[in-house]
Amino acid sequence: MITKCDSCNHEFELTQLTTESFELLPNNVERHYFECPNCNKQYTTHYLNDDLKEMQEEIRRLQNKHPLKIKQKNKLAKLKRKIIFLHNQLKMEVEHK
Repeated sequence: MITKCDSCNHEFELTQLTTESFELLPNNVERHYFECPNCNKQYTTHYLNDDLKEMQEEIRRLQNKHPLKIKQKNKLAKLKRKIIFLHNQLKMEVEHK
């Protein structure tokens, strides 16, 4: 994916994010980001806390089970909706302090 930096207008390929691209914030919140290779401006991709990590792991476990029963499919769909809501809620909490 080609990305253009808002600061320096440098265009660069956004490749797979590395594990080094995060910082630990208060309350055990991780801020994941990527940087412009030209000017090093950071762009936040998402925030994670322990609850979100647990939900992601549960989603992975369910996705690896085949075939899923109807109850498991419903749980997976519910978890995906909940994780989107909690991601947005955590973003608002962190960025609007």
